[in-house]
Amino acid sequence: MKKRIAVVISLVLAMAFGLSGCGNDFNAAGYVKGSLDAIQTGTVTDELAGLSQESKEELQSSIDEIRAETKESLIEAMGDQKENLTDKAKKSIDSAVDGLFANMKYEVAEEATKEDDKYIVNIKAYPMKCYDQFMEYLNGDFMTEWTKKATKYTSQKELLQDMYEACFEKLAEYVNNTEYGDPKDMTITVSPNSDGVYEANQDEVEKLVTVLMGTGALD
Repeated sequence: MKKRIAVVISLVLAMAFGLSGCGNDFNAAGYVKGSLDAIQTGTVTDELAGLSQESKEELQSSIDEIRAETKESLIEAMGDQKENLTDKAKKSIDSAVDGLFANMKYEVAEEATKEDDKYIVNIKAYPMKCYDQFMEYLNGDFMTEWTKKATKYTSQKELLQDMYEACFEKLAEYVNNTEYGDPKDMTITVSPNSDGVYEANQDEVEKLVTVLMGTGALD
């Protein structure tokens, strides 16, 4: 799940917030912070829209669409098992995804370092612990609890529905009460493409978001 969301956010930064600018007039640090803030809060500010080639409405539509598609992609990733997701389980998935965005913790330097036509933006990223804690729970107490409960069910469908409800409710709980690890120093390079439009380095953004989401093995 972290991998999917990391890719989604990197695409937002690399594509939805492509900017035009040149020389000292381009605020690379403001671009990176504004973009991350928009993804975190789900709201595009006037300041960010002022830096962008897109209108505020277009940027907001991109953010809304990305969030909706992220939730849907996680449900689709369950394959045939998605049929066993109740409305309650889906609400927990929504809550978990919203929490992963909202609880990203980072500090962006006020000014970027300029190197030729590139800008280097320094960021402190605080990794969430919720994902690793959830996986530890899933492979421990959750498995023990539901191995015992399974014997009381006569319907496999009811068992799976209740199990997934409990699973995703716990995930949302971990996400929305996450703790953080020690901050990691990271950088985002912002440079012009062949059309002169400034873009954040997608690989660096994906690495940043992967750290923000947590440091455990990706699935």
